[in-house]
Amino acid sequence: MRKKRPVLPLVLAVILAVGMFQPMPAAAANLYFTGINDSVAPLTSSSMPYWSGGTLYVPYTVFDANQNGVGVSLGLYTSYNHRSHIVTIFNLKQMLVFDLERGTCRDDMTGAAYDARAVMRYGKPYVPLYVVCSVFGLEYSYNQLSYISQGYLVRIKSADAVLDDGLFIDRARELINNRLRDYTQSLSPAETTPTIPVSPSEPPEVDGGNVATYLAFRCESADGLSAILNTLDGTGQYALFFLAPQVIEEEGGLVRRILGTGHSVGILAWEGEKEALSRGRLALEELAHTPVMVVCAGAKSILDLGLTLEYLETHGVPALGFGTSELPAFYTRHSGFQVDYRVDTPEELAAAFRASLELGFDGGMLVANPIPEEYSMDPAVINTAISEALAQAKASGIHGKETTPFLLAKVKELTGGDSLDSNIQLVFNNARVAAKTAACLVK
Repeated sequence: MRKKRPVLPLVLAVILAVGMFQPMPAAAANLYFTGINDSVAPLTSSSMPYWSGGTLYVPYTVFDANQNGVGVSLGLYTSYNHRSHIVTIFNLKQMLVFDLERGTCRDDMTGAAYDARAVMRYGKPYVPLYVVCSVFGLEYSYNQLSYISQGYLVRIKSADAVLDDGLFIDRARELINNRLRDYTQSLSPAETTPTIPVSPSEPPEVDGGNVATYLAFRCESADGLSAILNTLDGTGQYALFFLAPQVIEEEGGLVRRILGTGHSVGILAWEGEKEALSRGRLALEELAHTPVMVVCAGAKSILDLGLTLEYLETHGVPALGFGTSELPAFYTRHSGFQVDYRVDTPEELAAAFRASLELGFDGGMLVANPIPEEYSMDPAVINTAISEALAQAKASGIHGKETTPFLLAKVKELTGGDSLDSNIQLVFNNARVAAKTAACLVK
């Protein structure tokens, strides 16, 4: 292992950098329509897709022609056992089983287990879309609707789908608007009946559907905090938690769970209590000192790669290259920027991490693992697609949490699906390296 310069390992920058690589949930006020092949399912609050912890969930019923409201078949059947709380999605070859009580997911036909779980929302099981599509060979896309403010289309496709996303969104415009009209009327049934006009001097009624609602909790202790988080996880809602300094100091696991599932944390202190604010700030910073190895395929070129490495170095996070001295750029193997160290085997990675633990370092390290050569994309092609996707995002007013899912979907569309194939393969490659390293670490 070749050392370029000494660094002190911390993990805060790793958490921030990895967070930028993951799709984030969109705001609660957004409308999510469900497309099934070349049709659009009815829009209701209890059937709308939603984001939770960076994962897109849909009702299990959308995969069954007898239950999805449009009679369109994806070649799958579904069932839900209310007593055992088990969801089953199956065809003649595979049977995907979600156990809601145990939080597990497995294929009963092959015995394969998946790191995923189903959740309850409005009394109905929701399942992670990417898992079901991956297991059964379906495709899905996520696109913003230009003709509906804060409207998005989640489209699930089998080989029977005829139209591409752009043409489908254009031709389905009238149907989608009709779905929106029916949904709006179901929320405000009184608007469909004659009403007595009110005097112009009276204040207009507020449409609750257009009022942004923010959820916050004041926590002077950790009592009931786990139950609150369980409820929020089940409903897909996000909140701001104002925590007393002693809660942050004593309940590190809960605070990590809050931050790791998309919520925000504030420090609870009375005006002028500088000491309490300082205690809370230091406690939050201390949470970043977690010994962890993060294996990734580098950073996407939508980021400033040079500044990313500089930020990692400033915060003492070592960047190791697995089989490379150059930082990979996610879809491609090269970026022109050098990493701090090069390691060539899982045994070397395990030895480096074990040494950091034995030396008492309380931070982690970032392992940049290049995408396999055969799945690496042409830099000119992917960079052009990213530039065009960024331009479309800017023109459409996409920002904040909506940016990453929009860019991923648009880049996939512009590359004809090649970026998704590369993305899947680099995830597999990262899992292989991480698993082999973990096996060496426990020897």
